[in-house]
Amino acid sequence: MQWRGGLAFRVVIVSTRNATCAAFAERLMRPALADYGVEAWAIRVTSAGLVDEHGARIDPEAEDMLRSLGGNPGGFRSRLLEPEVVDDADLILTMSRAESEAVIEQFPRARRRTFTLVEYAKLTGLVRPIAPLREHPPMLNVARPGVELTDADDIVSPVGLDYAAYESTSSAIATRVRELAEAWIAMAPVRAPRRDPLDAARLTDQGADAEIVTLNAFGVPVDVRCTGDGGRALAKALRAAWSRCAREPEPEQTAGLTIEAIVHDGRTKVRVARARGAIGGETIADVMHALAGAVTVRAIDVRAGEVIMLHAAGMALSDGRVVAFVAPSGTGKTTLSRTLGRQFGYVSDETVVIGLDGTVTPYPKPLSVITPKHHHKVQLSPDDEELIEAPAELRLARIVLLDRVAEPGTVPTIAEVPLLEGIAELSAQVSYLPRLAEPLRSLARAIEATGGLQRVTYSDAEDLVRLMPVFVGDAA
Repeated sequence: MQWRGGLAFRVVIVSTRNATCAAFAERLMRPALADYGVEAWAIRVTSAGLVDEHGARIDPEAEDMLRSLGGNPGGFRSRLLEPEVVDDADLILTMSRAESEAVIEQFPRARRRTFTLVEYAKLTGLVRPIAPLREHPPMLNVARPGVELTDADDIVSPVGLDYAAYESTSSAIATRVRELAEAWIAMAPVRAPRRDPLDAARLTDQGADAEIVTLNAFGVPVDVRCTGDGGRALAKALRAAWSRCAREPEPEQTAGLTIEAIVHDGRTKVRVARARGAIGGETIADVMHALAGAVTVRAIDVRAGEVIMLHAAGMALSDGRVVAFVAPSGTGKTTLSRTLGRQFGYVSDETVVIGLDGTVTPYPKPLSVITPKHHHKVQLSPDDEELIEAPAELRLARIVLLDRVAEPGTVPTIAEVPLLEGIAELSAQVSYLPRLAEPLRSLARAIEATGGLQRVTYSDAEDLVRLMPVFVGDAA
């Protein structure tokens, strides 16, 4: 089954012997994804081994443990990790660092797509979901230096009949599998990204008093249906945080997205809602966090092939000229947005949308900020942060690659980036680049039309305030 952005997200889980940890993780991830409403066609999970076991079944010692955790060992047969399996995978997850190294040594082309299960779960937790799942492995590969792994993070298959060892290993796998399933719900492809005329009828039984929050995500109409015991409070929180993306309700249905969001303290009701594709959680903060990713990623999916979508923070001068600051997720774009946004027009903290004619569509979504009191990022309204509103008409003036260094007091430096080198680096930060009619030419035209790509090395976002005119060529 294909989805608007291409094929399903294809995950292969690998261990030395397929019939041990990899099989266990595969058979736990499938029901975990189903619990979160992610259909099998959207994320395809299989497993393989580094040694050939000739179609072995799951180890008997693991079967009862697997069933107790909600997995099904039925019908499993081990297979060898072969070239066609590697080439077909979007993501390869191993149990240990030694197994990752073995995969990469055997298949060097899989380096940017191969992670340990624990490593990938940690990386996913560090960054905001700002792109479709198939784009995450190369994005998270760049963020690897931010995650330290120890021997305790390696998941090793138990030897013998040590029940405590099996219990410990099973628990570690189950925890990480659940973390990924929960993170992926907001980014998984949906079967019909454009609004279905039958949606209203289908959602009628989900609460006649549901409140609808109407948003505009860089040109894509989005209706968020807030249901559950906390539906009204969620709608209020959404309207406040997403105030600059609000749109007037339309009397007639237009092409766009409908997302159901449910807040309920009953886990069973949340689970049922998720199974039908809703974004659900037990607290408003949990749902707000998931919705920020769902709205962005699904709108990106709708506009694939129409515009250039940079993973970037956007700031506008008073005349509408926009500087797009590009950097991997989790490396300071939101901090930069909060700082520069008090001096210049706030366009977006993570997605700068550029038309093929150079015009920019604003996306002044809430800023996603880590706080000590929350286990994930909270959504702050640009109004509450007192960020300046961007002019109505915007045009791209410069693309700048951010290189943030840890040494305080570093004097910012600006360097020109050669076109080919810049395209190679920039392409990893563009959603659905291959969907454009002329991908590389379109990107090259956008760069050349603004005077070329630049890189700024800095340590403090405050230092970039005085450089804004320099980026657009107004001052030295």
